[in-house]
Formats: sequence, C-alpha cells, structure tokens
Amino acid sequence: MVAGSLIFFTSPDFFIEQAILKSPEGQGYEHFYSFGGTALRNSTLLLSPLDSGYIFMFLSLHFLSIYIQEKEYKWHLLACIVLAISTITRSAILGLIAGSIFYFWISLDFNRRFVFIIVLSFLAAILGTIYYQKIYYILIKDGSASIHIENLVDSLKALASRPWGYGLGYSGWAGISHNDKALYSEGFFFMTLIEHGVLFLLFYLFIFVVLFNYSKKYLLPIYIGFIVASLMIPIGLSTVFNCAFFTYFGLLLRTHNAHYSQNTAILIINWNNAADTIECLTSLAEHNYHKTQKTVIIDNDSADNSLAEITEFITATYGMPVTLNCTGIEEINTRDLQAHEQNFFIIKSRKNLGFAGANNLGILLAQKLAGIEYVWLLNNDTAIEKNALEYLIDDARANPSAGFVGSVLVDYYDRSLVQCCGAVLHPALGVTKLYFKNKPVETLNQVEPAKIDYQSGASLLVKMSAIEQIGMMEPDFFMYFEESDWQIRGRKQGIQNMLSLKSIIYHKGSVSTSNRKHFFYYFYNRASMLFVQRNYVLLLLPALLSLSFITIIKNIRAVQNIKYGFKGIVHGIIKKSIV
Repeated sequence: MVAGSLIFFTSPDFFIEQAILKSPEGQGYEHFYSFGGTALRNSTLLLSPLDSGYIFMFLSLHFLSIYIQEKEYKWHLLACIVLAISTITRSAILGLIAGSIFYFWISLDFNRRFVFIIVLSFLAAILGTIYYQKIYYILIKDGSASIHIENLVDSLKALASRPWGYGLGYSGWAGISHNDKALYSEGFFFMTLIEHGVLFLLFYLFIFVVLFNYSKKYLLPIYIGFIVASLMIPIGLSTVFNCAFFTYFGLLLRTHNAHYSQNTAILIINWNNAADTIECLTSLAEHNYHKTQKTVIIDNDSADNSLAEITEFITATYGMPVTLNCTGIEEINTRDLQAHEQNFFIIKSRKNLGFAGANNLGILLAQKLAGIEYVWLLNNDTAIEKNALEYLIDDARANPSAGFVGSVLVDYYDRSLVQCCGAVLHPALGVTKLYFKNKPVETLNQVEPAKIDYQSGASLLVKMSAIEQIGMMEPDFFMYFEESDWQIRGRKQGIQNMLSLKSIIYHKGSVSTSNRKHFFYYFYNRASMLFVQRNYVLLLLPALLSLSFITIIKNIRAVQNIKYGFKGIVHGIIKKSIV
C-alpha cells in the first residue's frame, strides 16, 4: 500500500493509464486519478483516497468514543477534518486548507471566531461565484459524489427486489446487473447485505446487543463507527484488511484508556480551607481526572463557609455534585448512587473525624460505587504533575503484592526539592523521618526503595482488594501515624507498599497545623504513643522517654508546645478518644 502510494506520488500517469485500461467503458480517466490532466485530486501525501478514508474512519470513531475523556480532543477532531475533506474531495490540498482554517479558528477567542466566520463566509461566497464551474467539477463530477449516490440508491433497489440475497460474489462490477448496468455496491455493509440478504442484519444486531451489554463504553463506539464507515467505504480485500487493522488498533487504544478510566475514587478532605481544595480540584481537572475518575470531597465539619464555596465551584464548573450529609453512609442506597452520572460527590460530616475517619467515609462510599478498583488519598494542599495517577496505577498493576503505592512529594514552593519519598520508622524513638527530604529532584534516581518503611498519605493509592483484606484506617489516630499503622498492618498480611518514582505531587505540607504549632505536638505525640502500643508495645517506654526529650529540646522557649506535647503523650498512652 505504501509502495503503491509512493509510485503514484512520483508517477501518477502510471495509475491513470491502469485506471483507463481496467475500468469499464474507459471511465477511469474522468473518475479515478485525474483532474484536468493533473494529480491535484489525489495529492494525498503518500496516501490513496481509500487509505485516507480508512484512517479517517479510525480517527473519527476514536475521537467520538473518547473525546469526553481526552483533554486534547481538538487534535483528534483536526485530524478527522483534514482526512474527511481529503477523502471526500480526493485532494490533500483541500484537506490541508480546511485543516489550517480549523486550526486557526480554534486558536481564537469567541468574539474573534465570530468575526472570522463572517470573513470566511464572505470569501467563500466570492470564490464560489468566481470558480463555480471548477468547484463543481472537483466536488461533484470528478469528486464522484453523484456516482456514490447512484451506487447507494442502486444497492437499496437491489435489496428491495431480492431481500434474501444474491449469493457470494454478486456485489461488484463483475456481479449482478441492475437497471441495465453493472452494480457496484456502495460499501462493505451493503456488500454483505446484497450477498447474504437482509437476514444478515440479525448478525449485526446480535453483535450490537452483545457489545451494548458487555462493553458499552469502549468497544460499542468502535463497532458503530465501523458500521457507519462501511456504509461509504468501497468494498475490496484491501478495505476488509484496513478496516480490521484500524478497528483492532482502535480497540487497543480504548483498552489502554479503559486501563485507567473510572476505576479510581479520589478522596480529598476539606477542613476550613476552600482555597486549597479548589486549587487541588483545578489541578486534577487540568489532567482530565474530573472526567475519567470519581472525586469525593469529605468536609470535616468545617466552621467557615468553605463547603459552600467548594460546592458552588463544582456546580458552576462541572455540574451539581451528589451531596451526602452524614457521619456514616451505611444507610445510603446503592441503587441511588448508581443512578447518578455525576463524577463528584461531597460528604458533609457532622463532626470532625480527623484524617483517618474522614478518608474512611470516602472509602465506604467508594465501596458502593461500581467498578472502583482503587482509592487515591490526596491532600487538598497539593497540585498534580502530568500522569501522576496513571503511574500509580501502572505500578500497582505491575506489582500484585503491592496494596499501597505512594507518590514522590515535591515541595510546592520550591519545585527543585523533594519533600519526601515515603518515610522511615523509628519506633524506639517514637518518631518517623521523611526519606529523601530536601534532596534535588534530579537525584531521584538515587532513591533506595528498600529503606522506605511506609508511603505518605498525602498521595497514596490503595487497592480496594487490600482494604477488603485488612480493613480501613484506625480512626482513633485522628491525625498522624494512621497511614503508617495501616501499611504495617498490611505488611503483616503480606500486602506491601511501594514508591512510584514517576508519580510526582507538589505538596504544601502541614496546612492544618501550620499556624497552631502546639496542636501539632499534641496530635503527633498522641498518635505516636498509639502507634507504638499497637505495633511495638515492647518499645513503649523508650519511645515515651525519647519523645518527651525531643519535645522539650525542640521547644525550649515555647512552653505551650511542651505542655500540649506532654498532654498528647498522656492521652496516647491512656488511649483517650478524640472523635
């Protein structure tokens, strides 16, 4: 095919001669590869018109099936327009002109587009008046539109006269005659109907029903696109081959998209911080996750107006979210959830449940949504690097034993520095240490995964299957150590955690306690004691002494911090509940 296109591009006369010799009644010179003795009509950039048609078919159905999910859909549309015009007019020159006009049009704002359309229409009217005869010759006569319409009408008449079919091989120029001329059935679809009869429609219908029931989102659009394209693409062995190839290629692409599509619930906690939450949602939308995944915002009983601001933002930008008011969602009807097409859910907790409790609410909701394989715990004070979620999912799929996959956290304000690549536990000291903290981003290739004990909860992908096995996070932690306890529990049952080096998240860090340092020491020390008791009970005494010493040393001149730090240690030991 490529070789033939190259020969034609360099020596079109060869093809013109062959067309004259092979076509009936010498009509090939006017109908096949010519226009006024030139190769204008078929200057299709090394692609014959039919090949352009195959590619157009593939890109069209690919675009139609994924344009909602693909941010760059306009480039698919641009390619479709170029190839459509090239196929219809048999001229790549006209296709490229149309593509250039469309490319220029999408780069303009709304007002300028309106002016551009008026100017373009005016120019088209002038050129159409001046060059009417030539345009008619290119698009109608030499463009063979009338011939294709005649073929289509004849095919329908043939079906009406003999709906049970004419038999195999009776669908081309050498087959049946109709209205005193040879019938050239228009398209692969009509070829099968003419040969096998309208009962063959049952076969097409059967495939449609199967795909509708089992692959409505992915394979059905491709099948419909194939049928629509086969209505107009002429028959022949090359047609069958190309249609099969591009359909298979399209299937592979849709499978690739399905690999990530609608299988993850993104959990974001908000507490009195609408600005960061909206910025995080905007960052997700920039990478199209607002369309391809479910997003669950859990409001931890905010005292300000942040929940209303977030709801207003989502409604104005993406549509009305599904809002749930509760501290537990077991009473939610699963059927009601499935009926919602919206990808955004807001859970309004009636009390502050902390990091663990709020995420548990999101997990409970995710368990009620069909098709969710992962939950992605994501802090609201983050911004997303391209393909951050895709890399997490790739690593999760490639490592069946990994139930937890964490991202590389990069400093939001200085994006040349790593904030952490997970953390290292020091249970005897009652503390953890961020791994690879403040290292240059370009040195990430030096990370040693074996040194990492657990992944940060600021961006943590968790398999639903792992949650089913080990349960959700321990809500008593409220804040800090909950993700480390979760992953230690998983490790005891053979579920590992791992770092995804390609998944990059920009993290501000410690927003909840940034202006209340004494709260940090209280919650951190309390959670530390709970964690050691649950997982390293024999190290409780050294951890208590070490944590007390560290709290004093770091806060020599901050008495309030020391006071709250010791209070946290005591409450952790006696397991005093916060929620």
